[in-house]
Amino acid sequence: MRNWIQNSPVSIGVGLIVFGLVIIFFGWNGAAGKDFVEGQIPYVISGGIGGLVVAGAGITTIIVQTRRRDTDAVTQRLDRVAEQSGS
Repeated sequence: MRNWIQNSPVSIGVGLIVFGLVIIFFGWNGAAGKDFVEGQIPYVISGGIGGLVVAGAGITTIIVQTRRRDTDAVTQRLDRVAEQSGS
């Protein structure tokens, strides 16, 4: 159970990245259906920029969780070294 809890933020991050790419696709698809630039701009803003923001949030979530996991591993190793040298 603990392993799932530790990996769930990574799963959420991957989900956000996929969702962001889907938003970008729908923005591109909507813009491709318009023949004039003024009609494409709302799709580019909402789909393109919105999708990049959501995907960036997913990448940030993965990076933060990976750093937390690495920090926990280093802290545990340092605690073991401190226990061994103190004995």
